[in-house]
Amino acid sequence: MANLTIRVPNADLPDVLDALEQQWSKEASRINPLYSDLTPAERASACIGAYPDLCHMGLEGGRSGWKQGLDLLGDRINMLGVKNAGLYPETDAEGKTRWQGKLVPVWEGLTPFPQAFSYLKQVGFDGPCSFHSEYQGSFSFKDMTTQELIEQTREDLKYVRQVLADLAAC
Repeated sequence: MANLTIRVPNADLPDVLDALEQQWSKEASRINPLYSDLTPAERASACIGAYPDLCHMGLEGGRSGWKQGLDLLGDRINMLGVKNAGLYPETDAEGKTRWQGKLVPVWEGLTPFPQAFSYLKQVGFDGPCSFHSEYQGSFSFKDMTTQELIEQTREDLKYVRQVLADLAAC
């Protein structure tokens, strides 16, 4: 999954990135209504970028889906969604096993964040990360209380900081 982001210059808040998020996953054509209204110059602008979600790229794209997606997006990446998912067996109404994606701690999922951040470093990404702490409800490996969610987010941030520190040391 990748999202289209449009940077909106904000003279009053220069450190704030205003972004329009347009999600898509199974077919890129869903983004066309928004993107097709832009002129060629606007499309080429640094204000138009990509906001990849590594969780969905791994979950929907398979073992190397995140890498293929980042290859396609390259230097257009201007924001990064940080979350991860694993596959869990569930039995359907017919008694058959189906694999359900559930959000898990960042270090446990399908997308290998150390390799993904290494690749992002190679393409020069130095933008913001958005932590998607979606650890409540049936799409989470555990339905957390608000306090547990905050603590899990702290652990995710700690892990990502360590991955980035390890990369900086290389």
